[in-house]
Amino acid sequence: MGKSYHIISADSSFLEHAWNKFDLQVVVRQLLCPEPSFAGHKECLFAAICGWIIDPEDLHGVRQNMIASTAAAILTAAEQRFIGHKQFQSRIDAFYGRLIDLPPPFFTEIYYQIGGLSSIRDAALAGKMQEKLEQSLWNHQLGVTMLGVRHQCMTRSVVSDSDLPSKIISNLVAGDITHVLFDAIGALYAPSGSKIAKSNYKNVEQSVSLTYAAATIVMPDNRSFFHLIFDLEKKSFDFSSICALWFSRAIYAAKNLILNEDLDAAHRIICDLPIDLSAGHFDPPVYIHQADNLIQDLQKNGALARYHKPGGRQIILKKYGVSTPKPNRTRAPKGLILGI
Repeated sequence: MGKSYHIISADSSFLEHAWNKFDLQVVVRQLLCPEPSFAGHKECLFAAICGWIIDPEDLHGVRQNMIASTAAAILTAAEQRFIGHKQFQSRIDAFYGRLIDLPPPFFTEIYYQIGGLSSIRDAALAGKMQEKLEQSLWNHQLGVTMLGVRHQCMTRSVVSDSDLPSKIISNLVAGDITHVLFDAIGALYAPSGSKIAKSNYKNVEQSVSLTYAAATIVMPDNRSFFHLIFDLEKKSFDFSSICALWFSRAIYAAKNLILNEDLDAAHRIICDLPIDLSAGHFDPPVYIHQADNLIQDLQKNGALARYHKPGGRQIILKKYGVSTPKPNRTRAPKGLILGI
């Protein structure tokens, strides 16, 4: 009797809901399914949602590149398991071993459907992919910090739901505080609060609820889940339990941390994620919580106004242990800046 392979059913194929187009609702439902699926399936679904987060309008082919890169990593891992075995001494033999090791659905449902080796080769040659990732990573760090500032202010105030519209801080104030936080850690480049609110944040507002939620989840390696979104080599993890926590917090963020006038941009998060998952209270990211004294000083004690006055920046930063001269850099740095 041959082997049997688990396949999570859907009304559409992987090609239809993850590759050619992106159906957030279907992908979320499959990631949340507690049943196992064939090897590589949920990894490629996770790659698809990460690609959508980075490029919601699908202007740069990021989603397909993410999926192809993940499929390539799965193939490489399968090959490496056979290289060195006595019965598979050559790479050609390892290729056949790879076919034996991976289940047929991986090839029929994903590998051949997305274009096989051609798509993997194109993903490897996509030189602009890293540039797009770095740009999106930078914008999401700023967007996540804005929501974190708002979340921290709300948590400290312990306001009721009925008070949220009048208590929630504006994008401009959150952007201004974000600017100071980046400045306070000595970042080489800290955009103005206005630019953060009107440009950087606007570039990610469709999906920032998901990256914010990810930044609040600490993985076993002590990194936040946020890191996995921007990692081209997608790792396996307990998809159903982690994603349930992730999506529930994303719904909370979309409903409570996004301003009413910005809700249209977050409608896919609110409408396509299972509403019964909405999370209760959870803490902002650790780096935001650690900056509570500075955030409170800026929001409630007039420090934000003083910061923008002549000489005020040096006084505020010195109070919080930073006395570096203002950097003169106009380009965003690469990689992670804050402790997300």
